[in-house]
Amino acid sequence: MNNPLNYHEKIKNEQHVFLYAVSGRSSSTALQRIINSGNQVWLWGEPHGMLKQIFSVIARAKGLTQTKGVKQALKAMYLSYIENKHLSFYPNATGNLDSTIEVSNSLISNLLKPWAPKLKRFGFKEIDHISIPLLEHLKEIYPQSIFIFCFRDPVKQWPSLCKLKLEISTDLDLFLRQYESMATNYLKFARKHGIKVFVESSDLRDVKKVGQIMKYLNITEIDTSLIDVTVHTIKPKRLSKADTEKILNSPAYISYLKMRKVSKSFYNQQLIKDKITDTKSDQTTIKKQLTI
Repeated sequence: MNNPLNYHEKIKNEQHVFLYAVSGRSSSTALQRIINSGNQVWLWGEPHGMLKQIFSVIARAKGLTQTKGVKQALKAMYLSYIENKHLSFYPNATGNLDSTIEVSNSLISNLLKPWAPKLKRFGFKEIDHISIPLLEHLKEIYPQSIFIFCFRDPVKQWPSLCKLKLEISTDLDLFLRQYESMATNYLKFARKHGIKVFVESSDLRDVKKVGQIMKYLNITEIDTSLIDVTVHTIKPKRLSKADTEKILNSPAYISYLKMRKVSKSFYNQQLIKDKITDTKSDQTTIKKQLTI
């Protein structure tokens, strides 16, 4: 059996893809299928809280390595065994913290390891609320990874969510608070790391935009028949005028507009890059023709 520690070291610098959505019904499943159709990234579904649990162990272990009482107790306990004189007080000794962190990081890689043996790139999609420290940790252990954020107009998202059996589906105020919190976290993380890949659900009906997203992900070919295909269609409930007004005047909607602005910047940036690439290609062709 292959050592998971060795596997983590082999793939930690690959361009893994982590897809986070601002709650459910934001087309993250559709984007997951499009990405997977390129056969270059194995993008799993939601981790069902497992990553949170692994990270909680890592975060706790990291905290203990810096705790003065634990550090002193570890030293005292070690010296007591070396000298065989257990006169010191060491009730807070908690050992093997660094190796536990290392093993836990490898556990994340093992959890995400593709079933297709030739694939080196992996990832997942997530619709649950995720903390910035967990995002930062993934960025730390997979430095070349790519993050994408899916979002949807809350005016359209809320009626669709109401048909699902989720906690937020029963309370508009709860949905709006969660939407605003998730969007704020993702925007903050994206701003820090210069990430501008915010994908609105409607973008996945635009062939050109999907092409720009795939180019950014370094995925060379996809099944284009998946573009503009609705996955798991649910007829939304009718939105009342009062609920519409509440959404439009909420901090959540302001966050939605901020994500749209970042998203527009991403596509414009990709267009500029494409034009520069085309210009360079034309110049190279002209030089070759002149040389001939």
